[in-house]
Amino acid sequence: MTHWEFQGGMWVWPGAALALVLLWLGWRHLHRSANRGRILALEILRLLAVIVILVTLMRPERVQTYERERQPRVVVLTDGSRSMETRDQVAPGEQEGLVGRGEWIDQVLESNVIAPLRPRYQLTVERFAEDAAVTDLSSPLAELPERYDNLEAVILLSDGDWNAGESPAGAATRLAVNGVRLFTIGIGSSDYLPDLVLDQVKPPSYSLLGEHVSIPYRVQNRLPREVRTELLVQEEGRVATRKNLVIPPGGSSQGAILWHAARLGEQELKVTLPVDPSEIDPLNNEHAFRLTVRQERLRVLIVESRPRWEYRFLRNALSRDPGIELECLLLHPLLPPGEGADYIQSFPEGREQLASYDTIFLGDIGIGEGELTLRQAELLAGVVQQLGSGLVFLPGSRGRQLTLADSALGPLLPILYDEKNPRGFGTELAANLELTNDGADHLLTMLARTPAINRRLWSQLPGFYWCAPVVRTRPGAQVLAVHSVMRNRWGRLPLLVTRAHGQGNVLFMGTDSAWRWRKGVEDVYHYRFWGQVVRWMAHPRHLAQEEGIRLVFSPEMPRQGETVMLHASLLDQAGFPLGNARLSADITAREGGQTRVLLQPEPGGWGVYTGRFDAQAAGVHDIVVEAAEVDRRLATTIEITPYARERTGQPANHAILRELARITGGAFATAQRASDVVDQVRLLPESEPLQVRFMLWSQWWWGLLLLLLLAAYWSLRKLSGLA
Repeated sequence: MTHWEFQGGMWVWPGAALALVLLWLGWRHLHRSANRGRILALEILRLLAVIVILVTLMRPERVQTYERERQPRVVVLTDGSRSMETRDQVAPGEQEGLVGRGEWIDQVLESNVIAPLRPRYQLTVERFAEDAAVTDLSSPLAELPERYDNLEAVILLSDGDWNAGESPAGAATRLAVNGVRLFTIGIGSSDYLPDLVLDQVKPPSYSLLGEHVSIPYRVQNRLPREVRTELLVQEEGRVATRKNLVIPPGGSSQGAILWHAARLGEQELKVTLPVDPSEIDPLNNEHAFRLTVRQERLRVLIVESRPRWEYRFLRNALSRDPGIELECLLLHPLLPPGEGADYIQSFPEGREQLASYDTIFLGDIGIGEGELTLRQAELLAGVVQQLGSGLVFLPGSRGRQLTLADSALGPLLPILYDEKNPRGFGTELAANLELTNDGADHLLTMLARTPAINRRLWSQLPGFYWCAPVVRTRPGAQVLAVHSVMRNRWGRLPLLVTRAHGQGNVLFMGTDSAWRWRKGVEDVYHYRFWGQVVRWMAHPRHLAQEEGIRLVFSPEMPRQGETVMLHASLLDQAGFPLGNARLSADITAREGGQTRVLLQPEPGGWGVYTGRFDAQAAGVHDIVVEAAEVDRRLATTIEITPYARERTGQPANHAILRELARITGGAFATAQRASDVVDQVRLLPESEPLQVRFMLWSQWWWGLLLLLLLAAYWSLRKLSGLA
C-alpha cells in the first residue's frame, strides 16, 4: 500500500496565500504589457518556481507499507573468549560446585530456557571471539543489523570482559537507532573467588653452575584474612628451597625466591604454593618451567692500590672459586706492581683485552701518576656500557676514588661522594650494614633462606669501623644496605648500592670490612657474597656466545608484544673488535614465521651491534646471528611467553552488561535468572509493518529542478529588459 504524507505544518497556508498574490500580480502585469507572449512565459516560470518551493517546504514523502512476511528474528550471542574458562561458584557461599563460565553458557542453552521464544521468533545462536586472544564486544553487536533485516532483539550471554575494539556502548546505540533491543545475561560471579593465586613467575633462561638463581614471583591473596604460607621451589619432586610469606587480606606479595644451580644440564623446576583449606580453586597454585644450567669460567679483574685486608681476603675468595678465573693488578705511585700467582704487571690497554673480563673490581685507586689514566677510565666505562661487564667500586681510606668523579667513570658511580671528607668516616664502635626492603631478598645480599632470617643474619655479622664519605645516591640507584647508625639530611648513609649503566651493572660497597664476616664461620658468608656478586654481574654476558661473537637480548624472558633489544659484540680472527661488518639476525618461530633484523654498529669502536624486533608470536624462537665475511656465526633460542590480554580468574563485568541493556531499552539478568530475560523478550509488542519512505523534498534532482526554474526566470527577465 502506497500513500503520500506532507509535514509542512505552519508553512502551508502562508505559502498558499503567497501563491495567490503572485498569481494576481502576474495577471495584472500580463494585461498591462505590450509583449504578452514573453510576459506570459515569465509569469508561468515564476509561478512554477513558487510552487516547487512551497512543495519543498511541505516536505512530501511517499510511504510504501509492507506487511512482514517472515517472523521477526532474535539472535542469541554467546561469548567464546578465553575469559570464559574462569571457574566460579555456582552460588554464593558454596565451596563445592565450581563451574567454568563457558559451561554456564552451555547449561543455559541446554536447559531450554529460550525455547518459549521459538513459536514467535526465528532464533539464531552464534558464538563470537572463540579461541581469540582478545574480546571485542562491539563488532559482533554492530554487525547484526546489517546481516539481518528482520532483527528485533539480541540476547547476549557474556561475562562483560572486553579489551579490544570500540566501546560496546556505541554498538548498543546503533542497535537502539535500528529499533533493536539488547537483553544481557551476566555469566560468572562479579566477585573474586576466595583463593590464593600464584600470579606471576619469571625465571631466567639459564644459570651458571653454582649460581644462586633469582626467580621473581607475585602471589595474590583473595581471601578475607591474612595468610601465612610459604613458596616452594621443587626439583625432581623434592623441595629444593622455600620462602615464608605473609600476605594481607585482599593484598599481594611479590619478590624473588632463590634456587641454587648445583647440577649441569636442563632442569625441570616447579614453583608451588601450598593449597589453603579456604581456597576454592587449587589449579592456579603452581608454575612449572625449564632452566638450563651451564658451566663457564668467569673472568674477573681486581685493580687495587695497596694490599689492604679487604683486598687480600677478596683475592683469596675469588681465586679459590672453581668457576672464576682471576687476575689482579696493584697500582701504587710509590710501590712496584704486585707479583705472584694471578697477578698481571700492567693495565689492559686494548679494548680486546679488557673486553674479556666479566666483572672488574676497582679498589682504593684513582686517576693520577702511577694509578689509572683518563684513557683507562674511558675503557672501563666503555666495557660496562657497551659490552655488559660488571663494575664493583670498593673505596678505601686513602680516598682516591673521589678522583674518578671527573673521569669517564664519574657517571657510573651510583652515589655522590662528600668532597669535604675524602678519607671517609671512622667510628670507635662497630657499626653494621642494615638491609633495606630491596636488599632483604636481593640476589646479592641473600645469605639466608628467608628475608626475615637474612635481615637478622646481616645485623649479626661482624661490624665495621670505617665507611666511605657518601652523601646520597644518584637517580636510578637501588639501595640494598645502609649504615646502621650514621645519617645525614637525606637519611641513613647508603653503603651497598647497585645501578644499571648501559648494558652492564655497577655495585658500590662503601665499607672495607667484609673480610671480618669470616670471624667464627670462616668462608661461609664472605665467599658466598662475592661469588653471588660476580655471577649476578656476569649473567647477561653469557646468554649466548660462540668464538668471536656474543649476543645479549633484553628482556631475557620477553612477553608477547614486547620489543626485544639485540646487542651483539663481534671480534675478528685476531681477537680485535670489528665495527664495520654486515651482521644480521634471523629469528624463526618454531610455529612458523621468520624475521630478519640487520644489526647496526654502535659508535665507539667496541665492535657492538644493536637491533630490535617485536615479539609478536609466543613460543620458542631460534635466533641465528651471522657475519659471513668474517666467518662468525651464533645460534641460540629465545622463549617468548604468551601475554593474554584476555585473562582468566577475573570477576565478571556485569556493570557494562547492565549499561548496554539500558541504552537499548532491554533488560539484564544473571545466569541464574535467565528466564526473566526470556519473559521480557516474549512481552515485546508485535512488530509493526515495514515502511519504506521516499522523501521527494530531499532528492538531488528536485533541488536541481528548482535551480533551473529560477535560472530560466532570471535569464528571461534580462532578455525582456526588466530590472
